[in-house]
Amino acid sequence: MTSATQNVPHPGPNEGFAEYLARNRASAPSLRGVKDPDFLAIGLGGTNMLAMLWTIASGRRAVGVELRGDPFLGIHWNIRVDLYHQLGLIDQMMLERYDEAILPKKLDGSLFSLADTFYSVATKARDVIADAIIDGLDAGHHLTGRILHIEFIDDRWKDAKPQRTITVTEPPPIPERPEPQMIRTDMQAILDGPSTWQAAANSIQLLLRRYLEKLEDIDSKSGVTPRVRLFTKHRVIQDDSGFPTSPCGRTQVRIEEVSEILEFNNKVVRIRTPGSEAIDIGTPELFSLSTGINCQDAERLGFRQHDVKVDHHDGQGPKVAQADYIAAQIEVLVHGRLRRRIASEFDERGNESWVRSIAVGHENDPEVCWLLVEVPEFETFCPVEKGILPRGTCPNSQAYFGRSGRRRR
Repeated sequence: MTSATQNVPHPGPNEGFAEYLARNRASAPSLRGVKDPDFLAIGLGGTNMLAMLWTIASGRRAVGVELRGDPFLGIHWNIRVDLYHQLGLIDQMMLERYDEAILPKKLDGSLFSLADTFYSVATKARDVIADAIIDGLDAGHHLTGRILHIEFIDDRWKDAKPQRTITVTEPPPIPERPEPQMIRTDMQAILDGPSTWQAAANSIQLLLRRYLEKLEDIDSKSGVTPRVRLFTKHRVIQDDSGFPTSPCGRTQVRIEEVSEILEFNNKVVRIRTPGSEAIDIGTPELFSLSTGINCQDAERLGFRQHDVKVDHHDGQGPKVAQADYIAAQIEVLVHGRLRRRIASEFDERGNESWVRSIAVGHENDPEVCWLLVEVPEFETFCPVEKGILPRGTCPNSQAYFGRSGRRRR
């Protein structure tokens, strides 16, 4: 019997890493349906993938570019009802525009419904294995958990004395089915309103990604121009050739395949895959950049972030709208509960600051309790600033890491 590992190629005795990668790269993918898309998403987070689905449901072509492969976001989301209604409308538009034969299916051959996989009265919430639910292997459950209990705790001091006020509010009604006419367009109203479901961000992103992947696979096998193309180990070329300007003055986009190298100090370095060729996306009708907070691609195009100030009415006047948080996931049943807290914290001089925290769970999941706790501005975890270690101590030293509680990644 032949071991499977015997078929895995290994570097030759005099072969470098670059030559090894180039020799064993998969054959270059077909670029059919790539050039001049109607919509190009650079960064495949939830917002960009939802925009791609809207593009396809409207009969247009979309291309997505992502550096990190599969979705990886390890946080929990509180989700407004509008997303459910939007997914239902996308399902409806896809059925109206395309024959059911070329729409995504689950493994049992049933139609892949975005809205029903997200939530359905016919299925239940539980501890989620997202791909099992998405593929239909776990047909009795959906991805989200309902928010059933909402509490607000006010622990701010009043008249130099501690006090506590607990406010319990009614949870929002859970719709039995998507209602497209209920989709709101006022984003401030949406964000100021209550959340209806809780879910792992990764689960919702996988839902959108798998649907797009199935669409691409269907079109690839049928030989038609793909409605969507995905490049999930790619980035915009890092030099000036990544965003050339066309003769008509519009921005073109060129991307490159990327490989990851783990260096001796556990630092991951990304390089252009040796032997790969640049991929010319052409001139998209519209493209969106969403690759993280410090988006270098956006900076290259001249976009700049500006601080926004907010007055929290805590007596300290307008301050930059940013804060540090400690996040933790605890394996305890919080169920469909959303609890927010605001409290007074005092520095060594007695100056008061208000800090916020939140606890969320997932309906019927005993392993999900997400805690976010704001760190007061006057607090620091640096052992040098706290006087535990002498000034000049190297932040990469064993003493610094041991005292600060930080771990090497």
